Amino acid sequence: MIELHKNEDILAVRRKTWFVFAATWAAALLLLLGPLFGAAILAAPKLEILRGALITPYVFLSGFFEWTVWLWLFAGMINYYYDVFIITNERIVHIEQKGMFNRTVAELNLSRLQDVTIEQRGLVETLLHFGTIRAQTAGELNVFTFEQVDRPEVVKEIIARAQRIALKGNRPWP
Repeated sequence: MIELHKNEDILAVRRKTWFVFAATWAAALLLLLGPLFGAAILAAPKLEILRGALITPYVFLSGFFEWTVWLWLFAGMINYYYDVFIITNERIVHIEQKGMFNRTVAELNLSRLQDVTIEQRGLVETLLHFGTIRAQTAGELNVFTFEQVDRPEVVKEIIARAQRIALKGNRPWP
């Protein structure tokens, strides 16, 4: 994943909440069932005359459609799995997968961390306990954002504890 510095320990590794990928999975499942409904329509007795002419293009197009949906689901799984938020005793690393072959890696030194906020908007985020974490460093305008993280209040506490230790300079981590 990342190369650790000397005496650096990983405290937490977080991904987006399962709910994000579950929505993609449910949409893919509905799309994969689509060709079955088309086959049921093709099997209607009134279309018997056209069935012979339509069956070959239908099989080809539905197979291509199914293949495309599986690729879309695979790309969604890659994006979900490789979006990672790593907290060490020295820094925060955010690896964001933006496509199959596009990744952004950003890191923030805990000793420069100035503000960490969490945001939970709406009923779904509140009930399922996920939200957005924003961290800002001293002297920089960039805000470090990790969206849809599971249990953001726990992650904020881990970051706050790691920052206190990083500022003191001692290592209580095992």
